[in-house]
Amino acid sequence: MRATPNTASRILFRIDIPRPLVLCIFVSSRKLIYNYKKGNLMNIYTEQDKNIRKTWFLMLTFFIAIIGLGWFFSAVLEQPVILWAAVIFSIGMNVFSYWHSDKLVMATTGAKLMPDEG
Repeated sequence: MRATPNTASRILFRIDIPRPLVLCIFVSSRKLIYNYKKGNLMNIYTEQDKNIRKTWFLMLTFFIAIIGLGWFFSAVLEQPVILWAAVIFSIGMNVFSYWHSDKLVMATTGAKLMPDEG
């Protein structure tokens, strides 16, 4: 049987690939081509910048949500100390989670240090 482009594509699609995986590969390749045409090739630095923006967004969202809840409860109960406690709690939690999140994840997953081979 002579291999023509149509035969090759028919043979390729006989492989049992789950449809979501094919869709994911198609969407990823389309996104990569689109970014390449725009001149925005993704590399480790753009991914790092994206992660930094996401981190600051999550920290700011948590900060605003906790202070908003503190403001609401301090207004309803007419106790301004609740707002101050919410501000201190949100700042403390943001600082703690920013500096100690790696240790927290390692402890919850049960990860252990690898022994040195030397």
